[in-house]
Amino acid sequence: MNFEDLTLLEEHPHCLALLQAYARAQAAAEAQSSWHGRTSVGSLAEADETDQIDQSSHGHGLLIAYGFLDVELGDRRDGIQYRLTTEGSQLFKLWESGVRPNSGDLAESA
Repeated sequence: MNFEDLTLLEEHPHCLALLQAYARAQAAAEAQSSWHGRTSVGSLAEADETDQIDQSSHGHGLLIAYGFLDVELGDRRDGIQYRLTTEGSQLFKLWESGVRPNSGDLAESA
């Protein structure tokens, strides 16, 4: 992980909320498939519906672009499926452990 990865979460809290939602879904699924339908995030609930869709789409796009979320086109029943990559899981665990870009802990944890 690098400084830019953690900064992404600070600058885009909806990305952190999405990582958290997929990490929880993945943990709950354990032995089952780690692919999940597009998640909705509770922290986005305060926004109006259009803002929710925009933030969710933007967050998914950033996480996919940075390599923290995989996407798979499913069949008609499943639609688009998502799952955290190994890097996405590591980033979320790092964030959960309390490491922040400005804390000085990043060099020690990398």
